[in-house]
Amino acid sequence: MNHFVSLGRGDTHSCVVSRKPCHSVLAKANSHPRWRKHISLFSAFTVLVTLLLGSHNAAAQSCSGTTVIGTQSGTVTDGSGASQYSRNLDCNWLVDPAGDDIVRVEFTEFDVSNDEVYVYDGTNANATLLGVYSGTTLPPVLYATSGSVFVNFDTDFLFLGDGWSFNYSTLASLGCQGDVVLEDTDGQFEDGSGDANYNALSQCSWTFPSVEGQAVMLQFTSFDVHSSDLVSVYDGTDDTGVLLADF
Repeated sequence: MNHFVSLGRGDTHSCVVSRKPCHSVLAKANSHPRWRKHISLFSAFTVLVTLLLGSHNAAAQSCSGTTVIGTQSGTVTDGSGASQYSRNLDCNWLVDPAGDDIVRVEFTEFDVSNDEVYVYDGTNANATLLGVYSGTTLPPVLYATSGSVFVNFDTDFLFLGDGWSFNYSTLASLGCQGDVVLEDTDGQFEDGSGDANYNALSQCSWTFPSVEGQAVMLQFTSFDVHSSDLVSVYDGTDDTGVLLADF
């Protein structure tokens, strides 16, 4: 006696117990009133799976390819709007304003489940990686000193989220630049930011001469530095000298 075991796509592997091609087993099963019920249930299940997969395949992708943005400031999103983003995404955004200014990135929304957002300081994924972010916690504020930001969003098939959004802006290249050697034994100097705030990620130094055998007096007349920043004063020609104080 043959037994109807399982139904697949009509291949011979689905009817292994009967050891007959599925089309002959199905024909026999259809003639048996007790098996018609199982065939109907399988057919309904197959139709449901087909509809679900068809609906997924037909859904519009929330992003695609690489989006290039050249404005000095703005907002970038994953493209999903009020809906959740799509599955199996591999999308890129290049924020590339004119000039060599620093680009500041601040995420305002972030919900990517187990998927990942990669942020690079540069024009592509070969640039310096600023961070890889997942879950629902807002990433920290990021600064791209190259003047460009490259973002990659990679999603899997299983989990979805509401997506992400960030604001970006450029910081003008005001303030100090590199190492400055002063020639006068007296005078004044400043960080170079004028009436504006100094730049983020600045790393500058000033070296000034002294008269042999005489001490040098340094007096600050204006000082407003964030608690996370630091001004260090050394007795010597570089930062290998004796540290006099940190402010």
